[in-house]
Amino acid sequence: MRFSKAILTIIALASSGTANAAIVIYTDPATLAGQTSAVIENFDDTTLATGLSFTSNAGSIGGGLFNDRLVAGQAETTFTFAGGADSFGGIFDLSPGGFGQGIEFVLGLAGGGTETAGRIRTESGFFGFTSSNRFNSVTLRGYDTVNGSAETYNLNNAQFGVFSAVPEPGTWAMMLFGIGGVGFAMRRRTGKVNARARLSL
Repeated sequence: MRFSKAILTIIALASSGTANAAIVIYTDPATLAGQTSAVIENFDDTTLATGLSFTSNAGSIGGGLFNDRLVAGQAETTFTFAGGADSFGGIFDLSPGGFGQGIEFVLGLAGGGTETAGRIRTESGFFGFTSSNRFNSVTLRGYDTVNGSAETYNLNNAQFGVFSAVPEPGTWAMMLFGIGGVGFAMRRRTGKVNARARLSL
């Protein structure tokens, strides 16, 4: 089964530390890449993209893929982003090993605490997301212990990035105040010019 092409918005429940974040799920890599300053890691060699690292019980790079086996409560993989990230995604193939536990994506938030960004079960294809809460890491772990003993998967073309800088609320207020001041000055000047014109008549 392929992921649906729709972009789904879900509200992730924070398990600790911060308020709920808006999580947007993407099934198209180009669409996700367009939301942030995306960095792509294709796993062609063992040198990772700048800012990306991982720790794993079983994961390794080989054959142009990140190959891994997750076991709920025992084996997991954490991708870490220097400076934080607002997005993460990749092409996941969950077919190796057959039907398994699925993958749960848990964010380690920059402000402290964790939250679940989403889950994939039997699908293969691109899966990614953005979060309104910046995160320093994404932990991949198995979650369905009833229907599987592990989750063996391959990952290719992983991407991560941050949103473009947005002015702080205080900066917006100063900009609006400045624009209003310029408008007032121009209106006042126009009024003086019109008054002089009437006097000269």
